[in-house]
Amino acid sequence: MNWFRRSGAVRQPALDLAMLDPNRLPILRCSELLDLLEQHNRVRTIRRLAGTDPGQFDELYQPALDRFLEAAQLQPASAADHHSCLGGLIAHTLEVIETALRYRKQYMLPQYAGPERIAAEEHVWTYAVFAGALLHDAGKMLTLTRLHLDNNRPWTPHGPALQETGAECYSIVFLQTPYVLQTRVNNSLYHLLPATGRDLLAQNSEVMTQLTAWLYGDAYEWGVIGDIIRQADGESVANNLGAGGGRKRLPNAPSVPMVERMMRALRQCIYDGELKFNRSGAAGWVEGEYTYLVCGVAATKVLERLRQEGSTDVPSDNVRLFDIWQDHGYAIATEDDRAIWNMTVIGDGYRHDLSMLKFETGRLFHPSRRPDLFHGKLLQRTGTDVDIVNDAQIETPETASDSRSAALESSNLPQIADAAKTPETAPVGNTKDSNKPAADDDPQEIHAADKQGAAPVDVSAEAAESGGTPTSLKDPAIGQHFLAWLRAGLRDKGLKVNRKEAMVHIVPEGVLLVTPAIFKAYLQHYGMASTDKDELDKQFRRVQSRVQKLRMHRRTRSKMNIFKYKVQGPNFSSAIRGWLFPASTIYGEQTPPAPNEFLEIVSELDPDS
Repeated sequence: MNWFRRSGAVRQPALDLAMLDPNRLPILRCSELLDLLEQHNRVRTIRRLAGTDPGQFDELYQPALDRFLEAAQLQPASAADHHSCLGGLIAHTLEVIETALRYRKQYMLPQYAGPERIAAEEHVWTYAVFAGALLHDAGKMLTLTRLHLDNNRPWTPHGPALQETGAECYSIVFLQTPYVLQTRVNNSLYHLLPATGRDLLAQNSEVMTQLTAWLYGDAYEWGVIGDIIRQADGESVANNLGAGGGRKRLPNAPSVPMVERMMRALRQCIYDGELKFNRSGAAGWVEGEYTYLVCGVAATKVLERLRQEGSTDVPSDNVRLFDIWQDHGYAIATEDDRAIWNMTVIGDGYRHDLSMLKFETGRLFHPSRRPDLFHGKLLQRTGTDVDIVNDAQIETPETASDSRSAALESSNLPQIADAAKTPETAPVGNTKDSNKPAADDDPQEIHAADKQGAAPVDVSAEAAESGGTPTSLKDPAIGQHFLAWLRAGLRDKGLKVNRKEAMVHIVPEGVLLVTPAIFKAYLQHYGMASTDKDELDKQFRRVQSRVQKLRMHRRTRSKMNIFKYKVQGPNFSSAIRGWLFPASTIYGEQTPPAPNEFLEIVSELDPDS
């Protein structure tokens, strides 16, 4: 009889999203929403991934899902970006919950805890991931959209249940609120979780710290819970946009400003690894507070991404993109109010002159996915000089020239080494090693031992004390102290001159100090040299900067501090680089040794220096 009753009953026609009137959307129950959006299988998967018995799921998980579904109804997850169609918020949220619970199984939580605690807290950490995924976009029901009921009343999730309002249908109204407000109000919707669930979370302070931080958007505190959900969220967004989800928006949805679409596309290119950083051939370099992107690469990638997503109003001119970024405060302008910065990038073994855009690093990268800092130099080209842009402050052109020279020194250019090897008595280029081919036979092997730092130089105690002992690298007199150490070392024969691996050479133009070997030797002598290569580089540049400020050295015609000299022998040719001082500055009234006949200047000397 039951079979006959079912077969004879009048069946209600199935709802079809395409047939719904967006101005009169029906208020639906949970099961009807899952039917309409075809999400029943996803809820079944969530039930399985939760890993609880049916009673616990029905007590903790199902009420939260039901309350969220009935509150979300057919609201979209965005105005014109991902999941912007009817029901987009539900579809996106359920996908994020499912994906996040899958990722959660890869973790032993809490991290670094013992097995007993991990077993005891397994369920609360799983429930926290579920809660964070459920509520991660819930704030959009307060900041992106609002339901306007057919009884002329607006409705929010903080009001009575929709079924208690007496309304039968609603329309979706889009709001204009700051984007950041969404994450600030997510925490106000904890009541969508059942009381037993809220109580379970509240009993674990570590879980609550991470969960509330995630919902508030505090990347520094959201921990592994935030990392798991954020990864799941990014995957859902990418899947939807790849399927053209951004084109299925509601008729009354406001258009997303071009600059917001451009920034989202740029961040997604970074997230997907399409833009590489901090290496030769990269698209950008991160120097701390600011990141520099190669103009053409950034524009091309953003245009490709927007067109793949179906945008038809994208400017075809790259310059227009630069203007949009600048006009909206994303691309930082130069002093003459231009978006494009002419930069020189100097890294380990490479140097590039590039046209670049300058962004605040925090507006491009999420704190948990920020690349390491670039350890080379970023220099702004302004006419014939360059200015440093990655130090604590913009320096004068003269000081900046010094810094640019320092950056040149750190590249993989052949140099005579410091005194790290056994001292030789022959001049540069005349010593052979019977156990291996001589470096002199190959210009590319001119003893690059300075990359590991300089060995201590045999400078007498009297010489060491002649300039006093530097208190630290911050000592403002460290430049004078370096020169005093240098003079004493030459006087007492602790520093060799004109030898194969010497750091001091006499040339017709004055005294050439091989850099950075000579500065590292100074640091080694006083026990200030760091064992960390990057830190050592900063240290010797600090000494160089103080020496440069003394204005006692000679400079090239292009106002650079570093001179290049050719090392020429009977069967070899190479080059070294160094600082050049007048002989009288180093030797005073004493007569210096004869010039090294194997060295010939390459750089053009500034006659006024």
